[in-house]
Amino acid sequence: MAKRSDTRRGELCFYWVASGGDRDEFAQGLLELSADLPLCPVVVRIGGFVDPNAVAHDLLRVLESAKTQLVRPDFAERIRAEGWLDVVLIARRELELDSTSSPVVLPDWFPVRASTSVTATIDDLTWSTRVALSAGEVQVADLRRLVFELDRTLVRVLRTSHAQDHRRVNALYDRLRSGSDGLESFEDLLSGTESTLNRIRNPGDYRPSVSRHPTLVGHIWRVTNATAPDKLPALAKSLAAAVGIAAPEAEGFYETMTMVLERPSQPIEDANVRWGFNFVVSVRAACQLITAAAHADEYAEYPVQLARSLSLDLRTSLDRSIDLLDSRILAGDGIVSD
Repeated sequence: MAKRSDTRRGELCFYWVASGGDRDEFAQGLLELSADLPLCPVVVRIGGFVDPNAVAHDLLRVLESAKTQLVRPDFAERIRAEGWLDVVLIARRELELDSTSSPVVLPDWFPVRASTSVTATIDDLTWSTRVALSAGEVQVADLRRLVFELDRTLVRVLRTSHAQDHRRVNALYDRLRSGSDGLESFEDLLSGTESTLNRIRNPGDYRPSVSRHPTLVGHIWRVTNATAPDKLPALAKSLAAAVGIAAPEAEGFYETMTMVLERPSQPIEDANVRWGFNFVVSVRAACQLITAAAHADEYAEYPVQLARSLSLDLRTSLDRSIDLLDSRILAGDGIVSD
């Protein structure tokens, strides 16, 4: 909002933001971020904003609902000192009006231009607001934490699986050690991962690597990067076999948008392989996003809803993968509890 105040088009501006979360918490966050600005977030609790001919009426109803805040002496003085006011309308849905401009006669109590007619325009920020990939809305720290937990969980599952029957992990190990130096045994892979993870003090700062002391996730990321989509099902199959995923668990599993975009030319019919495919492409996408966020100044800013949705999609997939792998250990079905 501070950026937009520098390019404002008038004394009074309205902005629309669709939020599926806690709107009161969102409003409070805006207040805290703009403590020195004449900005008034208003949670839209009324109907309306569907008829272009009623926009003026709807805006006045919203302003009346925020009267207490707008006439508060310190806030009103801030508005007069700056000479402008931004009103942020926080709604549950996106704005679907073709026309969002309308003349409005402001109430006689309004802090600026009281009882005068102004042209009110609502700018929909739901998709036009852009943020860097490192912005808080992307929740990169939570993504890093989940990748860290996934790495740890993979070690536990694969160590137990290897102890039960080393043949189960052979195909995965062959693929992960391809193109990598220093992996003399599967135990080296597991121990190396544990050693790297044990040095991490804050999982929210974790950054997987494909070159410096790579972990299981790092090796999966490296191999997935170097493998064409049509050949990834083989890696997916070896992973599913190594962790002991059974078809009933894999069927109906959460699939990311990344899986759709990375799909091979031939549909994957086997549920276990499909689960493994989703796993490896989601891991790669998560690692790529974490790395891009660390170098956010090298990339463009993106619509906040898009960045948040991508992050949520990946975090949901990683979180459910962790739960499923944990359940394999606890169930004792093929893989026993350690």
